[in-house]
Amino acid sequence: MSTVTITEPAQGKAVKTAKSNDKIKFPNVDSCMAIVFFLDDDSAVGGHVPMMWDKDSDLQPDKNFKKIVGMMKKEVGTSKNIVKIVTAGDRNDVRTYGVSSALPNCSKKSHLHLSTAKDVMVDVAKQTVS
Repeated sequence: MSTVTITEPAQGKAVKTAKSNDKIKFPNVDSCMAIVFFLDDDSAVGGHVPMMWDKDSDLQPDKNFKKIVGMMKKEVGTSKNIVKIVTAGDRNDVRTYGVSSALPNCSKKSHLHLSTAKDVMVDVAKQTVS
């Protein structure tokens, strides 16, 4: 078992895959958002959506959200299916980004609201986010 750390794009790779026995850590989620796709092979793909990415997307979280989701979909590929999606961040609901339609079709979607900056931890085997 290892911990896969997923940072904002400016600090490293913003989309990564974790195996079934791994944990995922999203450090210091505040104005940003964490997204996790749990897959039918018991792995997970995580993405760290920044509020500011570069000079062209500063303070455009909806654009950044769509970009990260697109990267995550490529990481999932066509041989696996998404069985559960969880988002986490300081917004009450992912719909505040206005891009919930960018998420893949999945019957199990939820959002973990954070009122202050926190590390978001994912247990891939249990499919839990805290």
